[in-house]
Amino acid sequence: IFTSSADPNVMTELVDQLGGVTEIQYMPSTGVAQNDIPGTQFLVKRIIRKSGTQSRYTDYAYYNGSYDFQHRRALGYEQIDAVLPRSNGVADSPLLRTNYYVTHWGLRGLVKERRLYARATEQRTDNTLSFVPVGTHLTREVTNYTRTASGSRPLRAQKSEARSWELWGAKMVEKRSSYAFNLYNQPTR
Repeated sequence: IFTSSADPNVMTELVDQLGGVTEIQYMPSTGVAQNDIPGTQFLVKRIIRKSGTQSRYTDYAYYNGSYDFQHRRALGYEQIDAVLPRSNGVADSPLLRTNYYVTHWGLRGLVKERRLYARATEQRTDNTLSFVPVGTHLTREVTNYTRTASGSRPLRAQKSEARSWELWGAKMVEKRSSYAFNLYNQPTR
């Protein structure tokens, strides 16, 4: 089902084959602090999943919208927070904080870092919603990319390294992966 709001091309409700309903709520990008993207976009504010008697929801907050004025392209948001649904028997909702590359249009949309926190608190200032993580992170992933030299075509970014940390008891366990590609863009490892 599509809405008849100011932007008629946004999906507001989805019904799956089993009768579960997913509702999508939007907010204007004017509520994002430090947003350099011109115009108004509709951003997902909340996704509500209703199945039978349960309702689970995920809330989103956006930070630092970037725009490449030279190429006239939106580079996206530097950080997006998602407060995930609570697990059964857990009082707090976890926070998934994702940072993206927004410094160059060839890297836009690629994940730079992702952290999962056990819980978060909500903070509102000047009609701007933000989430503050509480405690240490449970997992952390960092991804590095290499890109073709400036002025070279076609522009492409390739994953060069991925590092992840996971909390096991009181210790953080680290995993590191390196990637290499041949001239035909096929992975060599």
